[in-house]
Amino acid sequence: SFSPDQFSLFVHNSLISSVTDSLRLSEIIHWYLDSDRKTLATAYKNYLSTDLTDSLSGIQKPVLILGTCGSFKAAGINEDKVKDIFQMQYKNVKKCTIKISAKSHHFIMFDDFNWMISNVESFINS
Repeated sequence: SFSPDQFSLFVHNSLISSVTDSLRLSEIIHWYLDSDRKTLATAYKNYLSTDLTDSLSGIQKPVLILGTCGSFKAAGINEDKVKDIFQMQYKNVKKCTIKISAKSHHFIMFDDFNWMISNVESFINS
């Protein structure tokens, strides 16, 4: 079990590449630090150990998936590669639109807000 200082450092190091704005990084870190650690651990365990791919075929409504690739650019991973991964993950969704933000890292609403809103509005209005 991490001490509070160890947990804070772990959260900071885990999230540092998830957002481009350092003020937002601080805000996001506080979200984690203010959360119940047991609940966080359970959520991550479930997230990492549950594959819902097959059950996605039951979705009948159109779906918009917004993804990011900004934090992967240094590793040579571009929008097309990220989109390929998303297409594989969501292959069972019959009406799926996938959009990838080249600018955003993980928190699209902070890194590329206008892009996010534009894509959501366009999807809803289509």
